[in-house]
Amino acid sequence: HKKNIERKPHKYDMYTTISDKAVGITDGCAEVDQRDKHPNDAKHRREKAFPMELCRRALSARLQDAHATEQKDRRRILNSVLGARKLDALPPPEHERYDQLNSNLHGR
Repeated sequence: HKKNIERKPHKYDMYTTISDKAVGITDGCAEVDQRDKHPNDAKHRREKAFPMELCRRALSARLQDAHATEQKDRRRILNSVLGARKLDALPPPEHERYDQLNSNLHGR
């Protein structure tokens, strides 16, 4: 018998560095924000330095548009995602499996 496992939604955080200082945005308040009397205000102060263009690029990235050093590696990666038997075949430019993985990468 399979147990019914309650799946909790994942939270996604995005971090980078600016002048050797870590800056990030979080899905909800971070633990450090909770220490503040006004956690949402603390979250805003902490996140305001994050470069929003980086966020836009990350959330619009598409697996099928990615590059690899070797073209054969790109073909093999895309075909592996599709579950194809012939990994060196030319993969389709669009596919439902790409869309599913892209949604996962974008956090929803």
